[in-house]
Amino acid sequence: MLAYWLAMMFIPVPGIGTGVLEPGKNLAAWVDSLLLPGRMWQGTWDPEGVLSTLPAIVTGISGMLAGHLLNMNFDIGKKLNYMFLFGFICIVGGYTWDLFFPINKNLWTSSYVLFTSGWALMAFAAAILVVDVLGYQKATKFGVIYGSNAITIFVLAGILPVLLQRVLGVQSGFFNGLVNMGLAPKFVSFLWAILYALLCYIPAYILYKKKIFIKV
Repeated sequence: MLAYWLAMMFIPVPGIGTGVLEPGKNLAAWVDSLLLPGRMWQGTWDPEGVLSTLPAIVTGISGMLAGHLLNMNFDIGKKLNYMFLFGFICIVGGYTWDLFFPINKNLWTSSYVLFTSGWALMAFAAAILVVDVLGYQKATKFGVIYGSNAITIFVLAGILPVLLQRVLGVQSGFFNGLVNMGLAPKFVSFLWAILYALLCYIPAYILYKKKIFIKV
């Protein structure tokens, strides 16, 4: 994370200079233009580029560290205390780093890594507290079914928009229809997100009922 921050802020981009984080004008975009010409998602930049993969790896490592903590040999209460503590420290660290290196998902900035990892750790700890420690499990079935084939549904969620929008025109029809009825575009987008999540739940439910669990 430190190396990425230093590189993004202090290595000059040809023709632009140092410390520029604007889309298509930062160091990550310049590296991608050299290594991935004509293949970037937004033409001049890509949120999943080569250089930004470095801090993204740290996000994965944060999850590994959380798993390592849960496997350690001491009681669950102490584990949760550590998870909440480390999560809080990461959030504060992310906000602090944001003053120098803004929290930005498309660049996957180091501050973004700390910020999101911190919230994820605290949310994970809260879920363990509610479900496993306090025993409130009745409302968890929806999440269990989704999580049983998480990678499969993630891939499917990336494929479905092609069918729904480009082939059937469902998404634009849904959006335009409700906006024309007077609903705010952001609220319509929110409704579509919920509907899309429920749509992806259908294959997840079918796989779960048939006891098919696809893993990498």
